Amino acid sequence: LDLADTFHRLSAAHPRKLNLLIAGGAGNDEGTRELLERATMHPAIHVLPERIIQEDVWPLFAAADNAIIPYKASLNSGALVLALSMGVPVIASSTAGSTHLLDDGAGVVYSSSDELDAALLDHRWQAPARERALVMRQRLRPAHVSDVFARVARAFIDQGVVAARSVAGPNGGLDD
Repeated sequence: LDLADTFHRLSAAHPRKLNLLIAGGAGNDEGTRELLERATMHPAIHVLPERIIQEDVWPLFAAADNAIIPYKASLNSGALVLALSMGVPVIASSTAGSTHLLDDGAGVVYSSSDELDAALLDHRWQAPARERALVMRQRLRPAHVSDVFARVARAFIDQGVVAARSVAGPNGGLDD
């Protein structure tokens, strides 16, 4: 709901500058129902609440300037990784999980509503972030991730945790 509130406030102050697409299978909890109800009443918020089939994932991300990951608590974020694997810059809450993947500039991490406002309104960060996101797209190729996972698993089986951590490195093996 915080993102919807922010978007509503900013789009009122900056008409026709912002559009928001909320896509994917939605939960049925009270907060989600309220978000979807409010979103369907806003002219610049578009909702696709159903599960997105694989063939539609790429076109949706290709049309996006960035992906917003507003999670308040998360151990890791598959949505963040998916966006980067599509070469799309990310705006992520500092509590979203997986934000270490943005350390090289493939997006911005916000901790306050002012920082989120700045990320949404000031697009100067987006061109360099898109370049970095395209690098992350290569690093997150399924074949590469599978190879890294296999090397880490083999090191763990053969030599234990210390060896697996050594193979994985500080960024899960994605630093190469």
